[in-house]
Formats: sequence, structure tokens, C-alpha cells
Amino acid sequence: MRCLVVKSGKNTHAEANVLDALGAVRHYYKSEKARKLSAEPFYIVTPPTVSGMRSLLKPENYRKGLTMIGLVGDKLSVKQKGDWKSYRERMMEENYMMFHYHLSKHVLALAPHRQWMRMRVHFGHFDLASYPKDFLEGGSFQRYKDILKMPRAQAFAKFDKR
Repeated sequence: MRCLVVKSGKNTHAEANVLDALGAVRHYYKSEKARKLSAEPFYIVTPPTVSGMRSLLKPENYRKGLTMIGLVGDKLSVKQKGDWKSYRERMMEENYMMFHYHLSKHVLALAPHRQWMRMRVHFGHFDLASYPKDFLEGGSFQRYKDILKMPRAQAFAKFDKR
């Protein structure tokens, strides 16, 4: 929001009130934006190690009400292991960069919210309660990452910090 104020020689009481009101509106807008950002989750998927990676991933019941992704399917060939190793390293670097960017962006965005400023980082398991039918029998790692980005999937998910 931009405002052009043309000042006369004297700063009148009315001009001061208008400037105060515009400042309050700007603060309210930035505060609401910060409040919305503070509730926005951000999830990072840690890719499986080279020795543990399989050709398919499949949702499996793990504990009471918690669904985990099981690594099923054939073990990777030597060539696939080499490809997965380089892909995994690249993905871990991307995760680091995304996490760094997300934290710095949100800390700066939360600054105008003066009533309180809090950012929490939780590590745990993202429990997706509902998967698309085509993934229930298994799918690729890339397909799993695509599912996690779906807003509908995130709406039905729970976060387990255990």
C-alpha cells in the first residue's frame, strides 16, 4: 500500500491524524499477513538411504492410527543405486535450501506482528490419512512427493511429533 502525502508548510493536527491512521492500517495489514503465515505448515521429505531404497513405496499401517510409507518392491540395481545416490544428495541440498529460505522469509514476515512473535519447528512424522487410489498399491518416490504437495492431502493429514 502506497500513500502520497503532499505537505504544506505546516503539519496540521488533521494531517497527523491521517498519517497515524494510515500507519495503523499498514500495521494491521502486515500483522494479519504475519498471523496467516505463522499458521502455514511446511513439510520436508527426507529421502531414503541408498541401501534402503526400493523401487516402490506403499502406505502401511505402523501404529495406532499412524500410516507410514513402507519401502516395498525390488532392490535397486547398481546403476539405479548410483542414480539414487546423486538424486538423494541433490534432494538433501534442496531440502536444506528450502528450509533456510522458509525460515528466513517467515521470520522477517512475522516481525510486524507485535502482539507476539513465535516460530516453532517440529520434527516428526506426517501422517497422511487418505491416499489417492492409484497409490494404495504402491508408487514411485516422485509420485509420493507429488501427493504430499496436494492441498487436499495436507488437509486430511495429521502431524505426529513422536
